[in-house]
Amino acid sequence: MQRVLHRLPLAAAAVLAFGACGGGSGSAPSGGGQGTITGLVVKGPIQAATVTAYPLDGNMNRGASLANAPTMPDGTFTLSVPPYNGTLEVVAFGGTYPEEAVGVPVQLTHELSIVVPGFQSGASVDVTISPISSIARSLAKAAIARGSSLTDAVNAAWTHVNNHFGGLDWRTIHPTSLTPSQPVTVTMSDATKAGLVLAGISQAARTMAETSSLSPGTSVTGGTLSGAGADDAMDGTLDGNAGSTALLQGNVALTSYTFRRVLGQGIIKFVGTSYNKTQLVVSDVMSLANALAADSDPYLFCPNQAAAPSCAGGSLELQPPSITFLTPPAFVSSTVVTLRVQASDPLASVTAVYAQTVSGTPISGTLADGVWTLSNIPLVEGPNLIFVWGVDAAGTGSIAEATQITVTRDTMPPAPYVNTTAAAYFDERAMTLVSTAVPPAYQFPGGATKVAPIPAAGVWKAASRLGWTTQPTPVILDGTNPENIPFIQIALPVSAGWSPTAAATFSIGIGSDVVTGDLIPWKSPASTATTEYYDIPLSSNIAPTLATTVSAPITITVGAQFTDGAGNTGSTSITLPPFHVIGPPVFIAQDTAYPTYNDTRSTFAYAVAASPLSPNAYSRLWNTDPMSSPFFEGQVRLVRYILSNPTPMPIAVSATYLQDLSGSWRAVESWTPFDGGGVPGSPTCWIAAANPGGCSFSADGFAMYDYWEFFTGGSGSTGSCPTQPGSSCGGPAVNVHWIGSTTRYNCLPSTHWTSPVADYWTTFSSTTVAVGLFQGPLQQGGEVVHLPSADTGMAIVPAASGSTPGTAVLYVTRPVSAARTRSISWNGITASNRYEALVAYFWIYETSHGYSIYRVAYCNYDDYRAHRGAEWLTSARDEVYGALTITTAGLTGGTSVVGEMQPQFATTLAGSVGSH
Repeated sequence: MQRVLHRLPLAAAAVLAFGACGGGSGSAPSGGGQGTITGLVVKGPIQAATVTAYPLDGNMNRGASLANAPTMPDGTFTLSVPPYNGTLEVVAFGGTYPEEAVGVPVQLTHELSIVVPGFQSGASVDVTISPISSIARSLAKAAIARGSSLTDAVNAAWTHVNNHFGGLDWRTIHPTSLTPSQPVTVTMSDATKAGLVLAGISQAARTMAETSSLSPGTSVTGGTLSGAGADDAMDGTLDGNAGSTALLQGNVALTSYTFRRVLGQGIIKFVGTSYNKTQLVVSDVMSLANALAADSDPYLFCPNQAAAPSCAGGSLELQPPSITFLTPPAFVSSTVVTLRVQASDPLASVTAVYAQTVSGTPISGTLADGVWTLSNIPLVEGPNLIFVWGVDAAGTGSIAEATQITVTRDTMPPAPYVNTTAAAYFDERAMTLVSTAVPPAYQFPGGATKVAPIPAAGVWKAASRLGWTTQPTPVILDGTNPENIPFIQIALPVSAGWSPTAAATFSIGIGSDVVTGDLIPWKSPASTATTEYYDIPLSSNIAPTLATTVSAPITITVGAQFTDGAGNTGSTSITLPPFHVIGPPVFIAQDTAYPTYNDTRSTFAYAVAASPLSPNAYSRLWNTDPMSSPFFEGQVRLVRYILSNPTPMPIAVSATYLQDLSGSWRAVESWTPFDGGGVPGSPTCWIAAANPGGCSFSADGFAMYDYWEFFTGGSGSTGSCPTQPGSSCGGPAVNVHWIGSTTRYNCLPSTHWTSPVADYWTTFSSTTVAVGLFQGPLQQGGEVVHLPSADTGMAIVPAASGSTPGTAVLYVTRPVSAARTRSISWNGITASNRYEALVAYFWIYETSHGYSIYRVAYCNYDDYRAHRGAEWLTSARDEVYGALTITTAGLTGGTSVVGEMQPQFATTLAGSVGSH
């Protein structure tokens, strides 16, 4: 840069030189000519800045401006100063300069200034306005505040500032630009040192911006850091504080080392960047950087300018480049590996990066976009120790200082297999509902244990429990497994020396449908240091086809594939034993209160004591009664069951009844015998002792003689019943036969008809039973709407709704058309308002008035007459015998049966279900 100097006579120059005697307030002389101030404004050369000259009083307070002028593109300016004697401050503000460490033009947003003491009218003075002159100006003002004169304060400030910032005179120095458009060769002159200091300030500002996540060259620049330096010196000490206020650049706080060690490191880092267009390298600038870092000048850095260890300088402490690996592989299966690293050095640029194995040779890296790539590093099987190191512009860095990394070459593929012993779930064939509560709760028989699907030869899952409500974790699956999700467990042998599992997938195939998923989240807590276990849930949440496959059982193929960190893969697959989708359980309870409902469709509303004209006449339970009630679908209801479905899906049901070999339903009745009166048309006769055998009758082919009966053509002894095959009478008794029968029965005592007792319970009607399923339940019974049907004809019990289970009603019935073996008629023999029937002829005697003489083989005087035997209906009951079974199946689409039917309820009915 060419400068035009306005030379004064030697005496005048001595008076105007910095540090001349005098000072205090300036004044406009009565005589004298116009003076000139020329110079350079630099932080990089600043163009288009406004340079203004102000008079200063003894405390360095500014007066009104005396002159101003702009800077040229090279940062130079010329001020014409009117006649004035005294101290001036020349201030530059605005304009732009090239930011050395960023390579962009930056606006000057802080003042730069210099103090010119003892200016004389007509004089010509040359100055350099820079960040350093601004620091000197602040230090001088602080010294004045401590009691120093202006001239002494300015001189002292310049002495210490010049010594610290390179040992050169910053009042008139023309710093060398280190960032010209074309490379340039320079020497380590004072001008070059000054250029390095200014570039170091720029580099330090860039580092502070990047540390604060700010874009370099924006809010934190060399100009803002220079302004902060001037503010820092206002209290007389470069300690990072302006009085009691801590100074910040971005998020970085200034300290007493900012313009020492940080500036020195900035110089070293700058010369290692591409912005440095000179031949200078780190070794060239180390002396300057170290001097900056080590300076312990108490005037600049110690409170009250008193030396102390706490404010002493220090060394730069240069370190080799730091190596950061970018996603380094720990395991590979190849014979070579490529590493990508970032290498950084806080002080100098990184010039090279190398990698080397224990037995190999160094491999140099290539740099692109800030990343060093080290290719084709050879590997042997097993662990490989690799050394990576960088070399910076200062020559720092060697294999002895390398960062180490281990990469293992592993060519062994994973070898998974199916763990067939993992007890996964409870077989649901014996599962029942705890109650009708929604949501459903299930229970298993006491002593039931979890089973492994493969040795158990299959899986049995209720159609309502093929998926989960809440996705279980492997800890839950292996533990309580509340939704009883079956799973297949895959085992994978592992070892500390093998590549760890990097990825794992599973597949579930059902026919042509195959679903896959990530197996890693299903790693079992049962895993050990030698074996990893993974659970594959057999759930419709993962494989929806499980819930829609109509054919049964289902064939499932399960597979797993593993990839280790080295890229090796291994897999296993197995076709499982049959997967059975079975009918879900329903909650079934007999309605034991049904006999009390007085349901006219049931047997319980009818009584033997009711008149045939009454709506509840017993005879109406058979449609032979012309007034028989119209039972629903011709069936008399005997037993009522309530079916409850607390699950969120409908269930198909069917019911069967296995008949008892001797008849499923029986009307069992008790009849009481009574004397039905004499045989119509039969004579009354008497027999005296002298006239045995004087009376005889015939009926139904039987001969009745005296008081016994025998087959026609038979004979017997008087005085006692004859001994007949299969019967024996002795004393006053009679033989009987049912009317119209040809079979004679045992003798009955004659008192049987005069003092009757209840007969044994006897079956008089029987038939098979049927079952029916209806929508309901209705209060007190009476359901007449059948359940809707599935595609197979099974009935459909609806799903739960909200907290209410779906319900249905099942009836065990017998046809009203059942036949009776004994007819009944109301008041058929007497007028006693009861059901009566004739049962037998018999021979009974009546003792006449007179005397009684008993002789062997002779009878007393008696009147004889043939009488009818009769009985009346005392009571009746229904008896049911057989086995009721209810079977269920799952549904898909609301009406299509899936899977297999499952017996869910069985009970044996044996005995009375109600009386009349």
